[in-house]
Amino acid sequence: MKNDKKKKKTRKKKINFYKKNILKIFIVIITIGILYLINIKKINIAYIFIIITLIFNVFIIKKLIQIIKKKKITNLEIKKINWLNKKSTLKITTLIFISSIILSTVLWILDKTIFFIISTIIHIRF
Repeated sequence: MKNDKKKKKTRKKKINFYKKNILKIFIVIITIGILYLINIKKINIAYIFIIITLIFNVFIIKKLIQIIKKKKITNLEIKKINWLNKKSTLKITTLIFISSIILSTVLWILDKTIFFIISTIIHIRF
């Protein structure tokens, strides 16, 4: 029983190792292929170019792995959300719409009455 769990863990570790490193290996192969296609004669420049691209690619791969992890975590969190069904969403939307109409009407009436009161006060003074 314990051996099975250990085997599963080691398999997962190996799979994760291959997932992380297969992209690095692919980028190295592409870099070597590009250098072969360019047919660089000076070996020193080729080695420097390979080293620079490998260092640059490692930084890019680390960022890509972080982005992928954050995306997976975000997707898991989105799945945990209890979304409303269509009926309750429609009820809430209509409630908000009606309440906004009522509130705007009340504010309009209040504005008109205050304006009327102020205008009568101003006319009385002059």
